[in-house]
Amino acid sequence: MVTTTGGNRTGVVAAVAGTIAEAGGDIQDMSQTLVAGNRIQDQEVIPGVENLQIQFGIDMNEDNTVDRYVNPGDPIYDPSAAAGYVPGARVLTARVWLVVRGVTTEFGLQDARNYAPGNANMGQMNDSFRRLQVSKTILLRNARI
Repeated sequence: MVTTTGGNRTGVVAAVAGTIAEAGGDIQDMSQTLVAGNRIQDQEVIPGVENLQIQFGIDMNEDNTVDRYVNPGDPIYDPSAAAGYVPGARVLTARVWLVVRGVTTEFGLQDARNYAPGNANMGQMNDSFRRLQVSKTILLRNARI
């Protein structure tokens, strides 16, 4: 949960990545839910995003190299979690996957590819929307300090 403030409103992003939802029928988007005073408001952040996955690269033995990737909330780097916590484990990188989809169908296209961003399996879509799955590993600044 991320809290943001700006001007005279306070907003709370509903999740790390917001929500992936159907907007206006067939258009997928990534949106965030903001709380402004006593109003709840959904805002589109990125149109066409069907799936977003994040994993963290963990250094478990303090040698400044990633030993394994885990999902957010994994107890390996959380000292308040008794089971699974590894003292000295640090997050060094973030691995991000996106599956984006065109907002309109394409005549003659049949998307039968199996999409598996991160450790999620979206399965085969079997429709006429063009999709692209991309990923990036990001080295986090100052993670080694």
